[in-house]
Amino acid sequence: MKGPFYNLMSREGSREDDFVSCTTSDLIDSANAELIKVLILGKPRSGKTTLAKALSEKLDLVRISPDLWLETIFAKVKEIEENPPDPTESEEEEDRVAAEAEAAAAEKAAEEEAKAEEDRLAAEAKAEEEKEGKGEDDAAKSGDEE
Repeated sequence: MKGPFYNLMSREGSREDDFVSCTTSDLIDSANAELIKVLILGKPRSGKTTLAKALSEKLDLVRISPDLWLETIFAKVKEIEENPPDPTESEEEEDRVAAEAEAAAAEKAAEEEAKAEEDRLAAEAKAEEEKEGKGEDDAAKSGDEE
């Protein structure tokens, strides 16, 4: 089972959370443990990344770097600029999604209508049973009076 911190980097390399074999107390202890949070600030080319990498290796910390996020974003932007999406494909996709949503809404409306009809029939049957039961009680009472 993959936990929320799947694929964190540590001294041992990539690792997977093992929530299957751990106990509840292990999870509580780990959640309550004091976390080490380090923020490194400095001028450009002053060695921030080098220091962060060294600290993460030495202290077995997870290093979160905006540089990695930006590289990923810039790569996606570059890919879209080089291979722009076909506008007709996006229109077709929008039409398909709209048709699926409309079909789902119609199906839901039909289900709700069927349920309402079922509830109405059940209420009528119950009223009919109560009416028949009351009629029998009235007949029994009038029979007792004679």
